[in-house]
Amino acid sequence: VIHCPVCQPVTWWYSTKVMHYPLLFLFFVDLCGCGVAAYTAAAVQHTPVDAATPASVIAKNYDQYESYTKTAVRSAADIVVFPEAGTGWCYAQGRAGMRDNFCEQFKADNGIACGNGSVPATSQRSRGSCLARDHNVYAVINTCDKVPCGMADPDCPSDGWYLYNTDVVFDQTGLVVAKYHKSHLFGESGIFRQPPQPDIVYFDTSFGVRFGLMICFDMEFAQPATSLIHSLRIQNIILSSDWVNWAPLQTATTTQQAFSRVWGVNLVAANIGSAPYSAGGGIYEAGKVLAQWFPTEAGMDNKVLIATLPSAPRRRLFTDTNHAAQHWRSMSSVDAKLPPLQQKLLPLQPTQPDYHEEPCVLGSWPPTSPLHGSCTMFYPADVARSATISLHAATPDGFTCHATLKFGGGLEGHQTANQSYVLVATNWTLPLKNTPTKSAYQICGIMPCFKSTTKSGGLQCNLNPYQGSYPSLPNLVHGTVYGEHFSTANTVNLPMIAGKGMQLLEPSQSKYYVGDGKFEVQVHGGSGVMGWAAYTVLNLSPP
Repeated sequence: VIHCPVCQPVTWWYSTKVMHYPLLFLFFVDLCGCGVAAYTAAAVQHTPVDAATPASVIAKNYDQYESYTKTAVRSAADIVVFPEAGTGWCYAQGRAGMRDNFCEQFKADNGIACGNGSVPATSQRSRGSCLARDHNVYAVINTCDKVPCGMADPDCPSDGWYLYNTDVVFDQTGLVVAKYHKSHLFGESGIFRQPPQPDIVYFDTSFGVRFGLMICFDMEFAQPATSLIHSLRIQNIILSSDWVNWAPLQTATTTQQAFSRVWGVNLVAANIGSAPYSAGGGIYEAGKVLAQWFPTEAGMDNKVLIATLPSAPRRRLFTDTNHAAQHWRSMSSVDAKLPPLQQKLLPLQPTQPDYHEEPCVLGSWPPTSPLHGSCTMFYPADVARSATISLHAATPDGFTCHATLKFGGGLEGHQTANQSYVLVATNWTLPLKNTPTKSAYQICGIMPCFKSTTKSGGLQCNLNPYQGSYPSLPNLVHGTVYGEHFSTANTVNLPMIAGKGMQLLEPSQSKYYVGDGKFEVQVHGGSGVMGWAAYTVLNLSPP
């Protein structure tokens, strides 16, 4: 690990003064003689262990955490990140069960809990503290923090406690140095409280790296990411997650990688592994996959992903999520040769659709919340008759998608029973209870579809959460998905191009453009492409 504190003030000043010139920023850091500071991170993908009593649930899961940490420190990990709900609180029976059996009070001024006679050795405070101290490592553990409130607070529950979905950070001495309350709850407000404003929390380490904290659903909102990355210039983000996979586009790993790529940050993402529809994690440097795991049909597994990252990502990308500067953006790096606005290849002139459009339901996980939209379907055998196809789909409220696909040859021989592909247009609000900050998903995407044998109001597609079930589009030379009438305020734009292993395509194979209510994603030479989309999350109840 290289750490040069003398350079830090200069680097900070320079990054804030010339933030639009990241290559110059990195060059300046190198000139000052520091090199690039590096650290090793571990992201744990863990299936929680159930047991007969809450105390034994906590004990068994922390025993597992000890084993993972030993594996991590054998590879010289400086920090270990554990997933959301990994300590087993998902087995709690309602709010009272959570409050009485899983939640504790975590305070930085309480001292080191490990070995402290006033703190029960079986408590999470003590187990987490000892785990970090005994292994001389930073540990980020997701748990439940309970905070007392009084009668003067009109929102205070009758039992006098606020409960928070919380990441707690223990330093190498076992001291709590930070705690973060999840800013955006996903079906959890019946138990947890959502902070009135997004929680902006970061911490500094002894190895010279500053980390910002986020949990799961937070990744799809402008805050706290904007404050952490834009305002505070934090380049290293930690994510604990219990993600819901909407394969093949909005999976844990594609969303993590897209977040890291678009924001231009390092991301260490630990995910729960309780089922294929909520598994998948990784470690990323500005979108580059350093370590990653996503389940296949072979089954689930616990994983400790380990990678070494530079404290400042070497491949800095633009981080303006409002995309006010309207021109092409390469996903690889800042490129002075990118064409200016008047020379960009699109906007696309909509062509006559080649295929029939109809309402559709895409059934994925969770089965109670299928995605509704408008789809234009084509079968691989159709491509044998035309090397280029044009598609069109639109929602009743005017959200419009176009696609042009060029193939180097027909897809004969790639047909399987009921297998097709669809261009889907959807402007879909997540119908989930106990989710205070509502979101709409505006998606223009190409994805595989296994047509259902029954119909209800249009086409029905079944999507399996396992990545091993997805066929790719063979012989694809060039593809463009182009959407019009995208919302621009309070949005997070994530271009999704899913390839083999649920990773995004290499930057050289893809470009995207956002501006003027348009969102376009291009794929070049996309061998192994399973699907791609212009994918925008519209935050309906900001922040």
